[in-house]
Amino acid sequence: LLVESAMQDEIDSLAQKQQEAAMKESQADNQTGEMLELAQRISEVRARERRLAVAEIMYLMVCLRLQKLGAPPIKPMKEGGKVRLGSIDIKSLTSDIFSDEALEMVKEHLFKAIISQGMPG
Repeated sequence: LLVESAMQDEIDSLAQKQQEAAMKESQADNQTGEMLELAQRISEVRARERRLAVAEIMYLMVCLRLQKLGAPPIKPMKEGGKVRLGSIDIKSLTSDIFSDEALEMVKEHLFKAIISQGMPG
C-alpha cells in the first residue's frame, strides 16, 4: 500500500509540474529570439522526461497489480518463438484488473479496431 501511495503521489506531482509548465509557457511569450527558443527547448525536454516518468510509473503499477492478482510473469519474446503461458485465470486479467468503465472502453476500442480492419469471413 505504501508503494501504491508513493506512485500515486509521484503522478500527482508530475501532473502539477505539467500545469506549472503550461503557465510558464504562456508567460514565455514575452521573451524573444534565442531566449524564447531556449525556453521552448527546456520545456520540451522536461515534458519528455515527465512522459517517460509517467510511463514507467504506470508500468510499475500494472506489474504490482498483476503480482497481487497472482498472474505469473512470462519471459520476453526477444528471441522470437512461442510463449507458453501455462494456466492463467483470464477473468483476473480482464475484469478484475479494470474498473467496469475501463473494461467497457477497452471492449469498444477492440470492436472499433476489428470493424475498421474488416471482419474476416
